[in-house]
Amino acid sequence: MFAYPHGDFYVYRDRVWQIGLRSVPGMKVGDPGAAVRLLLGTGSDDRGDFLVHPLRPLPETGWPVAMRVNFNAAGAVSAIFVYRTDF
Repeated sequence: MFAYPHGDFYVYRDRVWQIGLRSVPGMKVGDPGAAVRLLLGTGSDDRGDFLVHPLRPLPETGWPVAMRVNFNAAGAVSAIFVYRTDF
């Protein structure tokens, strides 16, 4: 793992497979979960304490990617991850 002020990069073998972010356009860690659910809409798989939102495949590579948003016990965003779903 490589840690930077805006995010953490997780490497498997020779590839980044997951990025942990502090914010993305429209949301950040600490935001209320209800606002995030409204922002992402009905295309997300809501599993209660986290949701998974599919993203467009990466250009050039075609790797499938998704965003996972974790919520803490108070219902606020506790983590945001963008990851390859083929791992």
